[in-house]
Amino acid sequence: MPFVNRTLLKTIPQEQLYSLRYRPDIYFYRDDANEYQTELRRLAEAKYLYTNGHDLKPVSVFRYVFETFKGWLGFNNHCEPYTVQLGLYKYAYYGYVQGYSLKNLNDLRHFGLDQTFISQITSPRNDDNTKQIQDRLTAFYVKNVQHLREASYQQISYNHAFGRSWTEVGLWSEIPKVDPQNETLIAETIKEIFYLKPTVNYVVYQSSKYAFTLARQNIQEAKARMEANYLVQAINYVFSTTDSETLAKEALELAPAIAMQEKRFFIEYYLRKKELSNAFALIDVYENVEEARDFLLNNFSQKQMLEYVKKDSPLAVALAHYYFDEDLETIRFVASIYTELKITFPAQAFRLLIADKKYEEAYQLFKEKREDVSFNKSDLILLANHYTSLSDTKYKDALALIKERKWDEANQLCLESMELMKKATELDSSADKLEKFYTRKRHYAQLIIDIDIDKHDIADCEIVEITKAINLLSQCDPKNKQEKKMLSLAIAKGRMRQIDHLVYTISPSSYDAEYKLKEHNEKHTDTIRTTINLLNQLVESLAGTDDKELKLILGKAYFLLGDINFFFFSSGYHDHFKAAMKTVPDNPFYVLRCSEVFEAKRNKLQEKGIPLLKKLGYETMHFLRWDEERWHKDKNPAATPIKDIHFPQKVKQENSSVWNLLWKS
Repeated sequence: MPFVNRTLLKTIPQEQLYSLRYRPDIYFYRDDANEYQTELRRLAEAKYLYTNGHDLKPVSVFRYVFETFKGWLGFNNHCEPYTVQLGLYKYAYYGYVQGYSLKNLNDLRHFGLDQTFISQITSPRNDDNTKQIQDRLTAFYVKNVQHLREASYQQISYNHAFGRSWTEVGLWSEIPKVDPQNETLIAETIKEIFYLKPTVNYVVYQSSKYAFTLARQNIQEAKARMEANYLVQAINYVFSTTDSETLAKEALELAPAIAMQEKRFFIEYYLRKKELSNAFALIDVYENVEEARDFLLNNFSQKQMLEYVKKDSPLAVALAHYYFDEDLETIRFVASIYTELKITFPAQAFRLLIADKKYEEAYQLFKEKREDVSFNKSDLILLANHYTSLSDTKYKDALALIKERKWDEANQLCLESMELMKKATELDSSADKLEKFYTRKRHYAQLIIDIDIDKHDIADCEIVEITKAINLLSQCDPKNKQEKKMLSLAIAKGRMRQIDHLVYTISPSSYDAEYKLKEHNEKHTDTIRTTINLLNQLVESLAGTDDKELKLILGKAYFLLGDINFFFFSSGYHDHFKAAMKTVPDNPFYVLRCSEVFEAKRNKLQEKGIPLLKKLGYETMHFLRWDEERWHKDKNPAATPIKDIHFPQKVKQENSSVWNLLWKS
């Protein structure tokens, strides 16, 4: 009889064990290789076998007759042929996943074992074969055994995820032992064991699908750890969190072949450990020959390269090109006798152009050949620095023109400054270059917005240009905290300009007659909805901000949401007006609007709002007249001195030059 893990067996409640023990993915064997072979021979010599789902043993003819008689009477027949076959299949599968020899399995054919199953289970182990065997075991159980052993509500289906039966008794650590192939079950098991029960000890078969999944997870975690800042690394150390090196080592132990799937990661891992032979084994088959060459140049001495690199291999050719690159005088000599240098040796031609300061010609060559040629990194950085310097100069000149409000000339210089930094990042994508490129792109986009605000009334807003500016800003991804703030402010200004134009579009020319207003609303239904959606998006992006300038824009967004709902729908405006007042509590217009909306607080709010209004030099009559025609498309300038309630006169003096703040960085 196979050795059974009785300790594990006892952890399962009897009422569940009765049915679960027959499942195709539940077994309790613990035979070693020698014990397994001995047991196979003993089972093969038997004429009758008995199984209760976990035990499997030879019995006499008398016990066989007794069990058969029990079966006739409706009791459990432990010698029932299909149940015995399932027991043998499960025992064979146990040997398969353990890697034991199954050459004697044919000796069990007299118990009705299927030849196809025997052929599959004696084949080399791989994921596809394992999945087919598991499906065959499940199908055999569902078709021939399940109805004998389980109530209908307990039964599994043909698409049962092999191994999931263990979840019914909470024994997740047993699932890896059956070599699961279902990706969902594997993911759940890894999460359960590692994140919910980190102290559980369990078996993982090396190079199994489960092992590869866990190895990949280790690698992703290791990459994240290496990218984390020093503070995060320190916290991981203090709390004894597994470090990236240990994770990489565990990944290799789980699935050695993972190194071929994650070559760069493990090349860097081996190089950090100074294991040059292991590192070179991966470098030698690395797909990008130029990158492989750089690994050698940065980590191997010339003597070590001679030891490892095969003569005339692609890696050897790449190294030859590199050392040719380094010798400028050799390149000059070749260029003097060979006129097709750019075609045959573009990397060397590029180096010569940089040395001769023919930067534009060098850049054009780089653009033409960048997909096929690896250029000298120091030359690329030199050319990138050249374009960065030009970009800085253009930007400095643009600032001077901005101060003089020479918008068109400044706009052109900002565009050129941005394009020069784009060239610089193509040549050198280092963090500082990318950061400056995002800043220059933000400068150009915000200038488009500022020019439109300065030169055009909202009726003549160049909405296409505003949309272009917003798209440019959305492409920026700075890391610098101050630049992030400036970007948020620029985006908010652009979106609000876009919204102001839509508000003007939906404003009626006249709404003296109710039927005319209704007709207007029906005509502009889609535009009104678009305006509301954009305002909601802006509110969502700015909610919770502590920045003074952004709060002004957020307050305006809340107020417009309230006023649109108030004017067009006569509902759903209370919370928006209240949010506007809460966001900008010193804005008298928001306070006075709330005094009208919230009747119970009218006196208190008017006592606060009217002094604030007068502090700005306005009277309540001015507010009332503004309120009367606030939705007129063509307002009467003489009706009220109030022009902009969101950035009123005193506030506007501080905010009218928002671009001054934006242009400081």
